[in-house]
Amino acid sequence: LRQAMGDRLNEADLLQGIGLIHRELGENQKALDDFNRSLVLCRATGYREGEAAALDNIGYAYRELGEEQKTLDYANQSVALFRELGDRDNEASALLEIGQAHLLLGDKQKAVDYGNQAHLIFQSIDDQRGDGLALNFLGYSHAGLGQQEEALKYYSQALPVVIAARERGEEGWTLDDLGETYVALGEKQKAVQAY
Repeated sequence: LRQAMGDRLNEADLLQGIGLIHRELGENQKALDDFNRSLVLCRATGYREGEAAALDNIGYAYRELGEEQKTLDYANQSVALFRELGDRDNEASALLEIGQAHLLLGDKQKAVDYGNQAHLIFQSIDDQRGDGLALNFLGYSHAGLGQQEEALKYYSQALPVVIAARERGEEGWTLDDLGETYVALGEKQKAVQAY
């Protein structure tokens, strides 16, 4: 109906919403198709905010499909556009997405670099939820580099942040990661307390 009415901006947003539902259902190829259709409409109408969101969602869909290089391509485009639009929150989220793709590609140091960029932005805009995610990601990345003390530092910073943000799921992950890190450091009693 929206398409018939010629409302291309709303159609682009609607396709994004449908894509997000497909993603939640685990139908990543359908989500990717929806996001790509939205991207075409956003570019045709000059809808820059929608274009940035579509690029970001396409990158995420590719990560879910195991195509990390394509994730990097689209996430880098979305970072540039979010930066141009002054959307710091989504810029930081996209930077974190790039870090996750690098982690999956085995480049843990680049993952740390992008995680740090995201952390600094989330911190500067006082986004506790995002900052908690970034700190947890940094802990995980450092653990992957075998830097357990650094991992412990970031997990310890993340815990009060995710508690303050009332992110119960993330709190559980942080406690689990803290426990695993204490085990790796040979501090089993602290691991038990964290678990």
